[in-house]
Amino acid sequence: MLGFSLIVLTTCILTALFFLLFTKDIAKKIQISGLIVNLLLMLILTFGFFMGRPEFIDIILVFLLLNLVGLIGFLRILRHGKIDVSSKDLMDKSIVND
Repeated sequence: MLGFSLIVLTTCILTALFFLLFTKDIAKKIQISGLIVNLLLMLILTFGFFMGRPEFIDIILVFLLLNLVGLIGFLRILRHGKIDVSSKDLMDKSIVND
């Protein structure tokens, strides 16, 4: 089971790296890099869990949440130029629908 999990995660990482290299859009590159970080963290978590070291779970969860928050913040800065964009501003400018 460990071998299958490691092979699947490694295949997903290599596929994401392929898309990262051949994508032109900067926002997609940032999203794919976040995906690669998440997959690497899941690889570490899987390896640690199957080796009988579940101490990695809390650290991995913190890193996953930090990666998600950082990714959303960075993409928001990339799209709007600032972080403090209210939902009312988004609806008024109809940015959500494009």
